[in-house]
Amino acid sequence: MSIATGTWSQAAFDASGIADLGPRAFGPLVPSGEVIGRLRPSEAALCGLPAGIPVAMGAIDLLASMTAICAEGRGRAVSVFGTWCVNAVIGPVIEPKPDVAAVVNFGRADKRLYMENSPSSMANIAWLAGVLGLPDSRAVVDLAMSVPLGAGGLRFLPFVNGGGGLTAGFVGLQSHHTRGDMARAVVDAVAALHARHIARLAACGLPVSAVTVLGGGASDTRLVRLLAGFLGHAVERCADDETGARGAALYAAMSQGIDHAQQGSALLAPCDTVEPDGAQARAHADFNAGFNELIDTMSPVFSHLAGGVQ
Repeated sequence: MSIATGTWSQAAFDASGIADLGPRAFGPLVPSGEVIGRLRPSEAALCGLPAGIPVAMGAIDLLASMTAICAEGRGRAVSVFGTWCVNAVIGPVIEPKPDVAAVVNFGRADKRLYMENSPSSMANIAWLAGVLGLPDSRAVVDLAMSVPLGAGGLRFLPFVNGGGGLTAGFVGLQSHHTRGDMARAVVDAVAALHARHIARLAACGLPVSAVTVLGGGASDTRLVRLLAGFLGHAVERCADDETGARGAALYAAMSQGIDHAQQGSALLAPCDTVEPDGAQARAHADFNAGFNELIDTMSPVFSHLAGGVQ
């Protein structure tokens, strides 16, 4: 889609090598929650559904999840503790385009979806679970929380899935560090990376003072509280990991003319509030500053390593 117009982008088709197809090969772009047709008998039989039921336009999983918590209506940004480190907010059109990872036109002429992302969030924790022979990510967090914040000076670069030449690694590892220190370094880094991305959105003047945490990692209050500490304020948490499905259900309801008040009681995802540990406020601020400095100063190293890869 064209960011400027919200319609199919011919430039994108040209760049993809399918200029001969162009927009005419695809369906019309319509808002989420709008009926686009009805289920045909042959497909209905394959799905075990009645023929003729309406088919409504949905959205990408992130937007569906944001719909499920009414993020735009309540002015909330989201941090998604998923495989990817996703941080997003819906805000007004800003010109010139701010220097963030992605700006998406999702159909609203006066709004954009702004994102600051990295390829790995909980993937770092899942990776360490495998390396240490632990049963799951929660076991990594259990181990991490047996060690104080900062892991005795050990730091971790949380990029196990790479991205833009970035790589993961421990910095400051010494012989006295333990498995617990390694787990703590990874967990600290995952939360701090989300905070770093939220800060980048804030630096562009985007509304991120209210944050809701989503994704599989949101089910662990300790991770959410750590992020709240790095942000320096309470966050909202949605531990329901089916927010995307809830959003799809909301679009289905919208397609049938069911108003927001009727949708809200049954379909909006439940959330609660997680406060930061006030006693650790200074330690969190110091760690956050050090983490950001480490990422910034490692940029030449990342560039050097990327240049040496054959």
